Amino acid sequence: MVARSVIVTGIPEQLRTDQALTEYYNNLNIGSVESCYVVRNVHKLNQLIKQRASALKKLEEAYAKYWGNPCSIPGYDPERILDDVEMYKKVLDQAENKKDESSDSSDNENGNTKTPLAIRLTKRNTWRKAMNTTFIKSMVEPLDQKKSSRRPTVRTGFLGLFGRKVDAIEHYTVLFDDLDKMTTDLRASPNYEMTNVAFVTFNHMSSAVIASQIAIHPEPFACRTIMAYEPRDVLWSSVSIRGRERIVREIIVWAITVVLIIFWFVPVVVLSSLMSINMIKRIAPRVADAIQQNAATTLGYYQGLRSRSAVAESTLSK
Repeated sequence: MVARSVIVTGIPEQLRTDQALTEYYNNLNIGSVESCYVVRNVHKLNQLIKQRASALKKLEEAYAKYWGNPCSIPGYDPERILDDVEMYKKVLDQAENKKDESSDSSDNENGNTKTPLAIRLTKRNTWRKAMNTTFIKSMVEPLDQKKSSRRPTVRTGFLGLFGRKVDAIEHYTVLFDDLDKMTTDLRASPNYEMTNVAFVTFNHMSSAVIASQIAIHPEPFACRTIMAYEPRDVLWSSVSIRGRERIVREIIVWAITVVLIIFWFVPVVVLSSLMSINMIKRIAPRVADAIQQNAATTLGYYQGLRSRSAVAESTLSK
């Protein structure tokens, strides 16, 4: 599918819908379009999702403070509990099978009619549910001993340092519900801002190649078409950046790079002068003599390497 797809940038206002862009490319007579998707601006939705996740995390932390940390229970081992649950299920299944076999054999001996399957399943599920409830309750009961008597509170002001104190669980529950409703409504809303970027997929690979090599629109820099990226290679947060903004960003990045080069030029020159062989001779003559004798190459020979190329590679790596 990637070989049949192109990415279009600089889309004019009148073509920023899926249907309009599909018709435009179909009218070029370079091949039929299979699908077309104009990228939507979902920045606000992303922010709401992050805020909802943050509210949920804080709500979980509030509940953890109120109920206590089960890991503080002496002998608490989650792996052992999971193993016990699995073993308990196996024992429960074996007990059910034996019970069914014994009931069937007793019915046959007494000449009674066999209990209908629906009734047997209902009894089995009821008994199993009761046993599961008892087993899980026996594991959860120690948690009640760690329950805090005071519910956690939080301040509603700036950074949680100011404002009046409110119940943390109720506050974050209301906040999460509100954010969840806003997120759901925004997801269902069709009123997303269309960007100037789109992905167009043709029915044939040759159509995509032709579209990426010709001028699609009479206006300069409009509907610039190139072969699409592999889906996992797309940076969705940057794909819809406008051309002017991208140029400004490049200028800023290059300016920062030049400043860093100038800033580090002086210390690098000083360090390189200190590392010259003449300076080393003044400070440590013996070290300079060892360097001139190519100590790194000597170490390569001492390693027992079998070829000169291996010695050279070892010297370079050192």
